[in-house]
Amino acid sequence: MSYMQTLKESLKRWATGSALIQRSKDFIKRWAREISIAGVLALAAAVALDWYSEKNTSAILDANSKATVVITAISGDEERQGSGFFISNDGLLATNYHVIKGADVEHIAAQVPATRAIFRATAIVGADAKRDIALVQFDARDTPYVRLGDSTKIKAGQRVIAIGAPLGLENSVSDGIVSNPERRIGDAKFIQFTAPISPGNSGGGLFEKRGTVIGVTTGTMQGTEEEPSQNINLAVPINVVRDSLAGTESDLTTDSPTYWYSRAVLEEDKHNFDRALAYYTKAISLDERYADAYLGAGGIYYEKGDYESELKYYEEAVELAPDDYDAVSTLGSAYEDNARYGDAIKMFRKTIELKPDDKDSMYTLGVLSVLSGDLQTARELLPQLMKLNRGLGTELGELTEIAATSEVFKKLARRPPMDSGDRNEN
Repeated sequence: MSYMQTLKESLKRWATGSALIQRSKDFIKRWAREISIAGVLALAAAVALDWYSEKNTSAILDANSKATVVITAISGDEERQGSGFFISNDGLLATNYHVIKGADVEHIAAQVPATRAIFRATAIVGADAKRDIALVQFDARDTPYVRLGDSTKIKAGQRVIAIGAPLGLENSVSDGIVSNPERRIGDAKFIQFTAPISPGNSGGGLFEKRGTVIGVTTGTMQGTEEEPSQNINLAVPINVVRDSLAGTESDLTTDSPTYWYSRAVLEEDKHNFDRALAYYTKAISLDERYADAYLGAGGIYYEKGDYESELKYYEEAVELAPDDYDAVSTLGSAYEDNARYGDAIKMFRKTIELKPDDKDSMYTLGVLSVLSGDLQTARELLPQLMKLNRGLGTELGELTEIAATSEVFKKLARRPPMDSGDRNEN
Protein backbone atom coordinates (compact mmCIF):
# COMPACT_ATOMS: atom_id res chain seq x y z
CA MET A 1 0.00 0.00 0.00
CA SER A 2 1.32 3.43 -0.91
CA TYR A 3 2.16 6.14 1.60
CA MET A 4 -0.91 8.25 0.70
CA GLN A 5 -3.25 5.25 0.75
CA THR A 6 -2.01 4.24 4.21
CA LEU A 7 -2.61 7.78 5.45
CA LYS A 8 -6.14 7.85 4.00
CA GLU A 9 -7.02 4.49 5.59
CA SER A 10 -5.74 5.65 8.96
CA LEU A 11 -7.83 8.83 8.75
CA LYS A 12 -10.89 6.76 7.80
CA ARG A 13 -10.49 4.39 10.76
CA TRP A 14 -9.83 7.31 13.08
CA ALA A 15 -13.01 9.10 12.03
CA THR A 16 -15.36 6.07 12.52
CA GLY A 17 -16.22 3.63 15.30
CA SER A 18 -16.62 4.06 19.05
CA ALA A 19 -12.97 3.85 20.17
CA LEU A 20 -12.23 7.44 19.14
CA ILE A 21 -9.71 8.21 21.86
CA GLN A 22 -7.71 5.02 21.32
CA ARG A 23 -7.67 5.55 17.59
CA SER A 24 -6.50 9.10 18.14
CA LYS A 25 -3.57 7.73 20.12
CA ASP A 26 -2.88 5.16 17.42
CA PHE A 27 -2.97 7.85 14.75
CA ILE A 28 -0.56 10.09 16.61
CA LYS A 29 1.75 7.16 17.32
CA ARG A 30 1.69 6.02 13.69
CA TRP A 31 2.30 9.49 12.27
CA ALA A 32 4.36 11.01 15.10
CA ARG A 33 7.40 11.61 12.87
CA GLU A 34 5.41 13.35 10.16
CA ILE A 35 3.58 15.48 12.74
CA SER A 36 6.89 16.48 14.34
CA ILE A 37 8.39 17.44 10.97
CA ALA A 38 5.29 19.47 10.09
CA GLY A 39 5.51 21.27 13.42
CA VAL A 40 9.19 22.09 12.93
CA LEU A 41 8.52 23.36 9.40
CA ALA A 42 5.63 25.50 10.61
CA LEU A 43 7.81 26.98 13.36
CA ALA A 44 10.65 27.63 10.91
CA ALA A 45 8.24 29.32 8.51
CA ALA A 46 6.88 31.52 11.29
CA VAL A 47 10.42 32.53 12.37
CA ALA A 48 11.43 33.22 8.75
CA LEU A 49 8.30 35.29 8.14
CA ASP A 50 8.88 37.28 11.32
CA TRP A 51 12.54 37.87 10.35
CA TYR A 52 11.59 38.94 6.84
CA SER A 53 8.86 41.25 8.12
CA GLU A 54 11.25 42.88 10.60
CA LYS A 55 14.00 43.22 7.98
CA ASN A 56 11.60 44.61 5.38
CA THR A 57 10.17 47.12 7.87
CA SER A 58 13.68 48.24 8.82
CA ALA A 59 14.64 48.75 5.15
CA ILE A 60 11.47 50.75 4.44
CA LEU A 61 11.99 52.87 7.55
CA ASP A 62 15.59 53.57 6.56
CA ALA A 63 14.60 54.60 3.02
CA ASN A 64 11.85 56.94 4.21
CA SER A 65 14.12 58.47 6.87
CA LYS A 66 16.67 59.33 4.16
CA ALA A 67 13.95 61.21 2.23
CA THR A 68 12.91 63.23 5.31
CA VAL A 69 14.61 66.58 5.88
CA VAL A 70 14.85 69.37 8.43
CA ILE A 71 13.48 72.64 7.04
CA THR A 72 14.56 76.09 8.18
CA ALA A 73 12.51 79.09 7.05
CA ILE A 74 13.24 82.73 7.95
CA SER A 75 10.49 85.33 7.84
CA GLY A 76 11.59 88.75 9.02
CA ASP A 77 13.20 88.26 12.43
CA GLU A 78 11.49 84.92 12.96
CA GLU A 79 13.20 81.62 12.20
CA ARG A 80 11.01 78.53 12.06
CA GLN A 81 12.04 74.91 11.92
CA GLY A 82 9.99 71.99 10.70
CA SER A 83 10.13 68.82 8.66
CA GLY A 84 9.45 67.84 5.07
CA PHE A 85 9.96 64.96 2.67
CA PHE A 86 10.95 64.67 -0.97
CA ILE A 87 8.27 63.28 -3.28
CA SER A 88 10.37 63.13 -6.46
CA ASN A 89 14.03 62.55 -7.29
CA ASP A 90 14.56 66.08 -8.60
CA GLY A 91 14.11 67.90 -5.29
CA LEU A 92 10.35 68.49 -5.08
CA LEU A 93 9.36 68.49 -1.42
CA ALA A 94 6.08 68.42 0.53
CA THR A 95 5.64 70.12 3.89
CA ASN A 96 3.11 72.16 5.87
CA TYR A 97 2.24 75.64 4.70
CA HIS A 98 2.70 77.06 8.21
CA VAL A 99 6.34 75.89 8.22
CA ILE A 100 7.29 78.22 5.34
CA LYS A 101 4.56 80.85 5.73
CA GLY A 102 5.84 84.37 5.03
CA ALA A 103 9.38 83.26 4.12
CA ASP A 104 10.95 84.35 0.85
CA VAL A 105 12.16 81.46 -1.26
CA GLU A 106 15.83 82.39 -0.77
CA HIS A 107 15.37 82.04 2.99
CA ILE A 108 14.15 78.44 2.90
CA ALA A 109 16.67 75.62 3.31
CA ALA A 110 16.51 71.85 3.77
CA GLN A 111 19.12 69.68 5.44
CA VAL A 112 19.29 65.96 4.69
CA PRO A 113 20.30 64.24 7.96
CA ALA A 114 21.72 61.17 6.21
CA THR A 115 24.35 63.16 4.28
CA ARG A 116 24.33 66.53 6.11
CA ALA A 117 23.80 68.14 2.70
CA ILE A 118 21.98 71.48 2.71
CA PHE A 119 19.82 72.49 -0.24
CA ARG A 120 18.34 75.89 -1.03
CA ALA A 121 14.80 76.40 -2.25
CA THR A 122 14.46 77.66 -5.80
CA ALA A 123 10.69 78.02 -6.01
CA ILE A 124 7.57 77.70 -3.93
CA VAL A 125 5.66 75.62 -6.42
CA GLY A 126 2.42 76.10 -4.54
CA ALA A 127 1.02 76.93 -1.13
CA ASP A 128 -2.44 76.18 0.23
CA ALA A 129 -3.10 77.86 3.57
CA LYS A 130 -6.54 76.31 4.03
CA ARG A 131 -5.28 72.75 3.68
CA ASP A 132 -1.91 73.60 5.30
CA ILE A 133 0.27 72.11 2.57
CA ALA A 134 3.10 73.48 0.47
CA LEU A 135 5.20 72.12 -2.37
CA VAL A 136 8.72 73.53 -2.54
CA GLN A 137 11.35 72.95 -5.22
CA PHE A 138 14.98 72.68 -4.07
CA ASP A 139 18.24 72.86 -6.02
CA ALA A 140 18.78 69.13 -5.65
CA ARG A 141 19.19 66.14 -7.95
CA ASP A 142 18.83 62.41 -7.38
CA THR A 143 17.14 62.96 -4.04
CA PRO A 144 15.75 59.96 -2.15
CA TYR A 145 11.97 60.22 -2.15
CA VAL A 146 8.93 58.56 -0.63
CA ARG A 147 6.13 56.80 -2.45
CA LEU A 148 2.70 58.42 -2.26
CA GLY A 149 -0.01 56.20 -0.81
CA ASP A 150 -3.81 56.47 -0.91
CA SER A 151 -5.28 58.08 2.20
CA THR A 152 -8.81 57.00 1.25
CA LYS A 153 -7.91 53.36 1.97
CA ILE A 154 -6.70 53.71 5.56
CA LYS A 155 -8.81 52.35 8.43
CA ALA A 156 -9.22 53.14 12.12
CA GLY A 157 -6.87 50.98 14.16
CA GLN A 158 -4.30 50.71 11.35
CA ARG A 159 -0.70 51.00 12.51
CA VAL A 160 1.22 54.08 11.37
CA ILE A 161 4.70 55.58 11.79
CA ALA A 162 5.56 59.28 11.96
CA ILE A 163 9.03 60.50 10.89
CA GLY A 164 10.21 64.04 11.50
CA ALA A 165 12.51 66.34 13.46
CA PRO A 166 10.77 67.35 16.72
CA LEU A 167 12.68 70.19 18.39
CA GLY A 168 15.31 69.73 15.67
CA LEU A 169 16.01 66.11 16.65
CA GLU A 170 16.33 64.69 13.15
CA ASN A 171 15.16 61.25 12.07
CA SER A 172 12.88 60.85 15.08
CA VAL A 173 10.46 57.96 14.65
CA SER A 174 7.28 57.22 16.61
CA ASP A 175 4.49 54.74 16.04
CA GLY A 176 0.82 54.51 16.86
CA ILE A 177 -2.51 53.84 15.23
CA VAL A 178 -5.09 55.71 13.20
CA SER A 179 -7.79 56.91 15.57
CA ASN A 180 -10.02 58.41 12.90
CA PRO A 181 -9.12 58.46 9.19
CA GLU A 182 -11.52 61.35 8.46
CA ARG A 183 -11.58 63.67 11.44
CA ARG A 184 -13.40 66.82 10.36
CA ILE A 185 -12.30 70.07 11.97
CA GLY A 186 -14.15 73.06 10.60
CA ASP A 187 -14.41 72.56 6.85
CA ALA A 188 -11.23 70.48 6.56
CA LYS A 189 -10.59 66.75 7.00
CA PHE A 190 -7.56 65.35 8.79
CA ILE A 191 -6.21 61.95 9.78
CA GLN A 192 -6.29 61.63 13.56
CA PHE A 193 -3.57 59.34 14.91
CA THR A 194 -1.80 58.45 18.17
CA ALA A 195 1.90 58.35 17.19
CA PRO A 196 3.48 61.05 19.41
CA ILE A 197 4.66 64.23 17.66
CA SER A 198 6.12 67.49 18.95
CA PRO A 199 6.96 70.96 17.59
CA GLY A 200 9.30 70.42 14.64
CA ASN A 201 7.41 67.36 13.42
CA SER A 202 5.17 69.62 11.31
CA GLY A 203 5.57 68.74 7.64
CA GLY A 204 6.94 65.25 8.29
CA GLY A 205 5.45 62.08 6.85
CA LEU A 206 2.90 59.69 8.29
CA PHE A 207 3.53 56.22 6.82
CA GLU A 208 1.60 52.96 6.71
CA LYS A 209 3.19 49.53 7.10
CA ARG A 210 4.09 49.11 3.41
CA GLY A 211 6.09 52.34 3.55
CA THR A 212 3.89 54.64 1.49
CA VAL A 213 3.19 58.08 2.92
CA ILE A 214 -0.49 58.62 3.76
CA GLY A 215 -0.34 62.01 5.43
CA VAL A 216 1.63 65.17 6.26
CA THR A 217 1.83 65.57 10.04
CA THR A 218 0.55 69.00 10.96
CA GLY A 219 0.00 69.34 14.71
CA THR A 220 -1.50 68.25 18.02
CA MET A 221 -4.87 69.23 19.45
CA GLN A 222 -4.29 71.00 22.75
CA GLY A 223 -6.74 70.48 25.58
CA THR A 224 -7.40 72.75 28.53
CA GLU A 225 -5.69 72.78 31.91
CA GLU A 226 -8.75 71.10 33.38
CA GLU A 227 -9.11 68.63 30.50
CA PRO A 228 -5.69 68.04 28.91
CA SER A 229 -5.56 66.07 25.67
CA GLN A 230 -3.07 63.31 24.92
CA ASN A 231 -2.00 61.81 21.60
CA ILE A 232 -4.69 63.61 19.60
CA ASN A 233 -2.51 64.30 16.59
CA LEU A 234 -3.48 65.34 13.09
CA ALA A 235 -2.12 64.88 9.57
CA VAL A 236 -3.21 66.29 6.22
CA PRO A 237 -4.29 63.36 4.00
CA ILE A 238 -1.73 62.68 1.29
CA ASN A 239 -4.46 62.70 -1.34
CA VAL A 240 -4.60 66.47 -0.88
CA VAL A 241 -1.02 66.53 -2.19
CA ARG A 242 -2.01 64.13 -4.98
CA ASP A 243 -4.87 66.42 -5.98
CA SER A 244 -2.53 69.38 -5.91
CA LEU A 245 -0.09 67.67 -8.27
CA ALA A 246 -2.95 66.68 -10.55
CA GLY A 247 -4.24 70.25 -10.57
CA THR A 248 -7.64 69.38 -9.04
CA GLU A 249 -9.26 70.82 -5.93
CA SER A 250 -6.23 72.93 -5.21
CA ASP A 251 -5.33 76.53 -4.60
CA LEU A 252 -1.71 75.87 -5.64
CA THR A 253 -0.25 78.27 -8.17
CA THR A 254 0.18 76.89 -11.68
CA ASP A 255 2.33 79.60 -13.21
CA SER A 256 5.61 78.02 -12.11
CA PRO A 257 7.64 76.02 -14.67
CA THR A 258 8.82 73.76 -11.84
CA TYR A 259 5.22 72.86 -11.10
CA TRP A 260 4.69 71.59 -14.64
CA TYR A 261 8.09 69.90 -14.69
CA SER A 262 7.22 68.01 -11.49
CA ARG A 263 3.90 66.91 -12.93
CA ALA A 264 5.70 65.74 -16.08
CA VAL A 265 8.10 63.60 -14.01
CA LEU A 266 5.20 61.97 -12.19
CA GLU A 267 3.42 61.22 -15.47
CA GLU A 268 6.61 59.86 -17.01
CA ASP A 269 7.05 57.51 -14.05
CA LYS A 270 3.59 56.13 -14.89
CA HIS A 271 4.54 55.85 -18.62
CA ASN A 272 1.93 58.44 -19.57
CA PHE A 273 4.33 59.80 -22.18
CA ASP A 274 1.95 62.04 -24.13
CA ARG A 275 0.82 63.81 -20.99
CA ALA A 276 4.38 64.05 -19.68
CA LEU A 277 5.51 65.63 -22.96
CA ALA A 278 2.71 68.18 -22.76
CA TYR A 279 3.79 69.15 -19.24
CA TYR A 280 7.49 69.39 -20.17
CA THR A 281 6.47 71.61 -23.09
CA LYS A 282 4.39 73.77 -20.74
CA ALA A 283 7.38 74.17 -18.41
CA ILE A 284 9.57 75.24 -21.35
CA SER A 285 6.95 77.76 -22.49
CA LEU A 286 7.14 79.37 -19.04
CA ASP A 287 10.94 79.26 -18.90
CA GLU A 288 12.79 78.88 -22.19
CA ARG A 289 16.07 78.28 -20.34
CA TYR A 290 14.80 75.33 -18.27
CA ALA A 291 17.50 72.78 -19.21
CA ASP A 292 15.99 69.93 -17.18
CA ALA A 293 12.68 70.31 -19.01
CA TYR A 294 14.47 69.97 -22.36
CA LEU A 295 16.19 66.83 -21.05
CA GLY A 296 12.84 65.43 -19.93
CA ALA A 297 11.22 66.16 -23.29
CA GLY A 298 14.16 64.56 -25.10
CA GLY A 299 13.68 61.42 -23.03
CA ILE A 300 10.01 61.27 -24.00
CA TYR A 301 10.86 61.60 -27.70
CA TYR A 302 13.30 58.71 -27.25
CA GLU A 303 10.50 56.58 -25.78
CA LYS A 304 8.28 57.53 -28.72
CA GLY A 305 10.98 56.65 -31.27
CA ASP A 306 11.39 60.22 -32.57
CA TYR A 307 15.19 60.30 -32.41
CA GLU A 308 15.57 63.51 -34.41
CA SER A 309 13.50 65.41 -31.86
CA GLU A 310 15.31 63.60 -29.05
CA LEU A 311 18.67 64.96 -30.24
CA LYS A 312 17.24 68.43 -30.81
CA TYR A 313 16.04 68.74 -27.21
CA TYR A 314 19.17 67.17 -25.71
CA GLU A 315 21.36 69.57 -27.73
CA GLU A 316 19.31 72.50 -26.45
CA ALA A 317 19.77 71.28 -22.87
CA VAL A 318 23.56 71.12 -23.29
CA GLU A 319 23.63 74.55 -24.90
CA LEU A 320 21.79 75.95 -21.87
CA ALA A 321 23.84 73.97 -19.33
CA PRO A 322 27.19 73.05 -20.94
CA ASP A 323 28.71 71.96 -17.61
CA ASP A 324 25.78 69.84 -16.50
CA TYR A 325 27.07 66.26 -16.29
CA ASP A 326 23.66 64.64 -16.79
CA ALA A 327 22.89 66.73 -19.85
CA VAL A 328 26.30 66.11 -21.48
CA SER A 329 26.38 62.36 -20.79
CA THR A 330 22.80 61.94 -22.00
CA LEU A 331 23.58 63.73 -25.25
CA GLY A 332 26.70 61.61 -25.68
CA SER A 333 24.66 58.42 -25.36
CA ALA A 334 22.09 59.75 -27.81
CA TYR A 335 24.81 60.55 -30.36
CA GLU A 336 26.17 57.02 -29.93
CA ASP A 337 22.71 55.50 -30.43
CA ASN A 338 22.34 57.52 -33.62
CA ALA A 339 25.77 56.45 -34.94
CA ARG A 340 27.15 59.99 -34.67
CA TYR A 341 30.36 58.66 -33.18
CA GLY A 342 32.49 61.77 -33.70
CA ASP A 343 29.99 63.86 -31.73
CA ALA A 344 29.64 61.12 -29.13
CA ILE A 345 33.41 61.10 -28.56
CA LYS A 346 33.38 64.86 -27.93
CA MET A 347 30.59 64.53 -25.38
CA PHE A 348 32.19 61.64 -23.52
CA ARG A 349 35.47 63.56 -23.34
CA LYS A 350 33.47 66.38 -21.74
CA THR A 351 31.75 64.06 -19.24
CA ILE A 352 35.15 62.79 -18.08
CA GLU A 353 36.29 66.39 -17.60
CA LEU A 354 33.21 67.02 -15.48
CA LYS A 355 33.46 63.72 -13.60
CA PRO A 356 36.98 62.21 -13.75
CA ASP A 357 35.93 58.97 -12.01
CA ASP A 358 33.14 58.17 -14.49
CA LYS A 359 34.24 54.66 -15.45
CA ASP A 360 31.31 54.05 -17.81
CA SER A 361 31.99 57.17 -19.90
CA MET A 362 35.70 56.34 -19.88
CA TYR A 363 35.01 52.82 -21.16
CA THR A 364 32.59 54.04 -23.84
CA LEU A 365 35.06 56.68 -24.99
CA GLY A 366 37.75 54.02 -25.22
CA VAL A 367 35.58 51.68 -27.28
CA LEU A 368 34.49 54.46 -29.64
CA SER A 369 38.11 55.54 -30.02
CA VAL A 370 39.12 51.99 -30.96
CA LEU A 371 36.26 51.75 -33.45
CA SER A 372 37.39 55.01 -35.04
CA GLY A 373 41.00 53.78 -35.29
CA ASP A 374 42.32 56.03 -32.49
CA LEU A 375 44.16 53.41 -30.44
CA GLN A 376 46.36 56.02 -28.76
CA THR A 377 43.39 57.53 -26.89
CA ALA A 378 42.23 54.08 -25.79
CA ARG A 379 45.69 53.26 -24.43
CA GLU A 380 45.84 56.58 -22.57
CA LEU A 381 42.55 55.78 -20.84
CA LEU A 382 43.58 52.28 -19.74
CA PRO A 383 45.64 53.03 -16.57
CA GLN A 384 42.89 55.12 -14.94
CA LEU A 385 40.13 52.76 -16.07
CA MET A 386 41.99 49.78 -14.58
CA LYS A 387 42.09 51.62 -11.24
CA LEU A 388 38.37 52.40 -11.37
CA ASN A 389 37.15 49.06 -12.68
CA ARG A 390 39.55 46.24 -13.52
CA GLY A 391 36.91 44.34 -15.48
CA LEU A 392 36.14 47.22 -17.85
CA GLY A 393 39.83 48.04 -18.11
CA THR A 394 40.68 44.47 -19.05
CA GLU A 395 37.95 44.42 -21.72
CA LEU A 396 39.17 47.67 -23.25
CA GLY A 397 42.78 46.49 -23.15
CA GLU A 398 41.94 43.25 -24.95
CA LEU A 399 39.92 45.11 -27.57
CA THR A 400 42.77 47.53 -28.11
CA GLU A 401 45.28 44.71 -28.62
CA ILE A 402 42.96 42.92 -31.05
CA ALA A 403 42.55 46.15 -32.98
CA ALA A 404 46.32 46.69 -33.11
CA THR A 405 46.81 43.40 -34.98
CA SER A 406 43.68 43.49 -37.13
CA GLU A 407 43.87 44.54 -40.77
CA VAL A 408 40.34 45.94 -40.55
CA PHE A 409 41.26 48.19 -37.66
CA LYS A 410 44.48 49.20 -39.35
CA LYS A 411 42.40 50.48 -42.27
CA LEU A 412 40.23 52.42 -39.82
CA ALA A 413 43.33 53.95 -38.30
CA ARG A 414 44.39 55.27 -41.73
CA ARG A 415 41.02 57.00 -42.22
CA PRO A 416 40.77 60.72 -41.42
CA PRO A 417 39.32 61.45 -37.96
CA MET A 418 35.54 61.43 -37.86
CA ASP A 419 34.04 64.86 -38.14
CA SER A 420 30.92 66.00 -36.40
CA GLY A 421 27.96 64.24 -37.91
CA ASP A 422 29.97 61.36 -39.46
CA ARG A 423 27.85 58.24 -39.51
CA ASN A 424 28.52 54.57 -39.75
CA GLU A 425 27.25 53.56 -43.19
CA ASN A 426 28.03 49.87 -42.64
